[in-house]
Amino acid sequence: MENKEPRAALFTVRDAEDALVHFTLLLFAILVGIFLHEILLEKQEWSDALYTILGSKPHVLAWATGLTLAMEGCAIMFTRIRDYQDQRKKRFAEAEARGEARGEARGEARGEARGEARGEARGRAEVYQDIAAWNARRLAAEARNEPFTEPFPSPPEPPSH
Repeated sequence: MENKEPRAALFTVRDAEDALVHFTLLLFAILVGIFLHEILLEKQEWSDALYTILGSKPHVLAWATGLTLAMEGCAIMFTRIRDYQDQRKKRFAEAEARGEARGEARGEARGEARGEARGEARGRAEVYQDIAAWNARRLAAEARNEPFTEPFPSPPEPPSH
């Protein structure tokens, strides 16, 4: 069963496991890179290359740690952006559905095809105006550094027959 609640933790156990794997792979890649550099480019013996690796241990650990933190930070950031985009698409789809519902209700009351099209367009316009007015109030509150607790515009009540 999928959890529909927003993610409470920024960094989960699974993320920590992934970070540890990334750290290990980066550490190994850096060590192999230094070893190959010393043997192929610096023309050192393999034993001297190993001593070079041991001497650069603090720098290797620092680079592997920094790169791991950067990779995980980017992954978290892109996940948050994707979640925000999904929520935004969902809200706009719900708003459009409300607008179409308003339009259908008006169109049915008129009983003609042109009335339905006009009703849908007006319904969408009303929903857009509701959202635009709400967003203007939200932005104004942010500009004044005031908390904005007004909920997103709710769907219209269904027409009673």
